[in-house]
Amino acid sequence: MEREQASDTSTWKFYSRHTFGTPFSKALGYFIVTVLLIVGFLCLFFVDFIYKLLPYTMGSLMIAIGASTVFCAVITKEYKSLDTKLSSTGILLIVIGISIIVHGNRADGLIGVIWGIFGLIEGTESLNVAIYNITHKKKWLADMLQTMLQITLALLLLVDPVTKLYPHMRILGMEHMALAIHIVRLNRA
Repeated sequence: MEREQASDTSTWKFYSRHTFGTPFSKALGYFIVTVLLIVGFLCLFFVDFIYKLLPYTMGSLMIAIGASTVFCAVITKEYKSLDTKLSSTGILLIVIGISIIVHGNRADGLIGVIWGIFGLIEGTESLNVAIYNITHKKKWLADMLQTMLQITLALLLLVDPVTKLYPHMRILGMEHMALAIHIVRLNRA
């Protein structure tokens, strides 16, 4: 029964419901949402300032999200199922965050490529949701538009990660703010 709920939209949604169930994890989740909103605001309106700090803020944010994802995976015992990937994604985010911090100001290309790859992954997940919704006769147009936007932006970053990184900062700011709002909406649903 629980896995049927997970197939509704995504494994992330299913586990976020369980994760936000305890007071500590709820506080941690809302802390991360707050950080996403702040970073999103800074990327939108203070691009020059945040670009200089990008390797350290992005690396730290990835480590924090990775650590919280691993924490959530442990709480929900997600690692006991082969159908999910929260544990491995969390560990990968921690490793990437550390790599970005270590490379510091020389990490532009690395950050661009990583964002491009994650954008492709998010695009395929959105496409999966769109296909699911189409086959179940649910609303799908917004998911398909999101898919096309995510994949297009990801490909732009992958083709030229260094040059496209600076203009992508504002888009990243909007993505962070949208993600934070999306997480709050999922957990209130």
